[in-house]
Amino acid sequence: MPQPKKPGRAEGGGFNAEALNNVVQTIALLAAGIWGVYTFVYQAKVVPSLAPPTLSVTCTVEKAGQRGNLMAIRSTVTRANVGQTKNAVV
Repeated sequence: MPQPKKPGRAEGGGFNAEALNNVVQTIALLAAGIWGVYTFVYQAKVVPSLAPPTLSVTCTVEKAGQRGNLMAIRSTVTRANVGQTKNAVV
């Protein structure tokens, strides 16, 4: 004698809780991977390399000597990259 089917459960082609759980876990893993790449690669490596250099410029002028009405001066200009960008062309 054939067994009667249990009511309340769709057969074939249905979308059950286990399938939904698998889809949600897959989406969560993909989102975590994208977040990790964005945080640890893009923000730590790419963004600083694209930033413009930040320069610190110091200028010093001092008297070097005098001859008659003429005065000699010495000017020193120092520049330094204080930003995150390396090898800035100035």
